[in-house]
Amino acid sequence: MNKPYELTAQEWEEVAAVRAVQEGFGLEDEEDPAAWLAEYAYGVRFDYQTDGPGYVGPLYLLLGAGAPETSPMAIVRTDGRLKAVETW
Repeated sequence: MNKPYELTAQEWEEVAAVRAVQEGFGLEDEEDPAAWLAEYAYGVRFDYQTDGPGYVGPLYLLLGAGAPETSPMAIVRTDGRLKAVETW
């Protein structure tokens, strides 16, 4: 736990399908959004668990290859689907 893991090809596919990721990274017109994202963004997965009752599951963090001082995009699994976290 508390260790980042490299995203698998399947995870890149699933993350690239999240609407907020498509909009945030301009992937709407990309022929292969997952391949583009894997090439031009940094992404890791944590096996996350809150201290008390709450969220248990994957926590994905994405950061574009542009400015490193920008905030990463956080994505969690809710009701079986990945969803970008609105607030950081």
